[in-house]
Amino acid sequence: MKPKVQIYAGPGTLSLAAARLVARCAATAVRDRGRFVWMISGGATPLAMFDRLASPSAPDVPWRQTEIYWADERAVPADDVLSNFNSAHAHLLSKVPVAPTSVHRIKAEQGAAAASEDYRRELVTLAQAQGRGQSQPPVFDLILLGVGRDGHTASLFPSAAALDEDDWVLSVKAPAGVVPQQRVSIGLSVLNNARCVAFLVAGADKHAVVRSIVLDPVQSAQNLPAARAHGGEKTIWLIDRASGGAATGSSFGCCR
Repeated sequence: MKPKVQIYAGPGTLSLAAARLVARCAATAVRDRGRFVWMISGGATPLAMFDRLASPSAPDVPWRQTEIYWADERAVPADDVLSNFNSAHAHLLSKVPVAPTSVHRIKAEQGAAAASEDYRRELVTLAQAQGRGQSQPPVFDLILLGVGRDGHTASLFPSAAALDEDDWVLSVKAPAGVVPQQRVSIGLSVLNNARCVAFLVAGADKHAVVRSIVLDPVQSAQNLPAARAHGGEKTIWLIDRASGGAATGSSFGCCR
């Protein structure tokens, strides 16, 4: 099944669309299950969406009923500029009324191996609260991901052994030249158990990988980790016109 693709003119409309998606998923989850369980990732692209959600004119999100988790984290302290938690806290969490006990960060300052074990216990606790066993991954209402030029998502990189592991949380090493190399990442078994997986992508440098995954996800899955991540109910790509390419109308038949 090909993902649903939505193309927006630029960063402003893209971030607004992403914020509205979060609000819709949250409202549905709270209505149906009483809680919104949301997983976010790092990178620069989500920051404008975080700013939208924290603004006075933000779409309504039931923050008191929201649980927030991370798809990956770099092995740095929580206040480091490279920390995914630090970015989310500065742009969103410090500005909205989400309960501190509902923010489940990856404590990567312990080192990737120890942090992955600690975070696995967090997910087991979540799965049990959802009435699932230790062998059944928790179900996230929405997992928001990015994609790199090489097709990686979270901290799942091409050709990495982690792609073939069934573990929920992985201690991984990024390719040479990617700093920092030591990271913690959610595994595909958790990503693919979410109700909705949404990719948020911007920039012309992402056009080739976006086109490959959207037009031929099966073939792309052989060497692009992002092509192997999909929601149980829906997979959505929210992209700007630059990453979609100039001929967006003809490039992706499923776009609007």
